[in-house]
Amino acid sequence: MSSKRSSPLTISKSGTAQSVTLSPVEKSLHAYNAKDIEAFIRCFSPQSCIWIFGRKTPLLRGRPAIRAFYESQRFNIAGLHASVTARLELPGLVIDRECITGLAPQPQEALIVYRVTRGLISGLWYVEPPVRQASADVPMTVHGDAIEI
Repeated sequence: MSSKRSSPLTISKSGTAQSVTLSPVEKSLHAYNAKDIEAFIRCFSPQSCIWIFGRKTPLLRGRPAIRAFYESQRFNIAGLHASVTARLELPGLVIDRECITGLAPQPQEALIVYRVTRGLISGLWYVEPPVRQASADVPMTVHGDAIEI
């Protein structure tokens, strides 16, 4: 007797069928690109936190702080847009590789980790891309918020 078991790991491109875990992440991405703060904030749990990966304290804690930041620091940028270039979905976790335009003169790549609990984003970690070397002759190492040359 054989039984079908689904894999606990799904690797997909944006636009595939949505799971309970993926649904709030996709909705938040659409709201982010539409600069719709009401739809965006509804994707987060009331106690959700946004972190810069590797830091000890959250950048933002709770819906009011998330709303204030995105209203004043993101949704007021005319050319702001994020697109998913790769996605990894696990139960309760979505990891996106995103291309973000509008924050800097050149598009930025970022890794965003979403924790989803009871159908809402309960945690988000933004993984900053590593600092690129200015020259092959000058080695750099990034340690948290410090750069060693």
